[in-house]
Amino acid sequence: MESKIFITAATSLALFKAIRDLKVIASIHGHDDNEEHINNIMMINMVGYCISTGKDKTYLLKVFTELMKAQQENEGDDIINQAIKLL
Repeated sequence: MESKIFITAATSLALFKAIRDLKVIASIHGHDDNEEHINNIMMINMVGYCISTGKDKTYLLKVFTELMKAQQENEGDDIINQAIKLL
């Protein structure tokens, strides 16, 4: 149990730092109100929320697993299509 709490806390701190750093970088470059930046911050916040509270964590993990499967399938198709174009 103690290791689970440690991993959750460490992950939450890492995500918090990532969000803080992204906000600073966006501010320096004048992209605070950029929709892409806002969406990325929202997604990282949601992941952090799910990890820290455990709410919807199983659902989010399922969604990410499905996305990874889809990406792997797409990557295989992309590689084949690129090879066909080269030929």
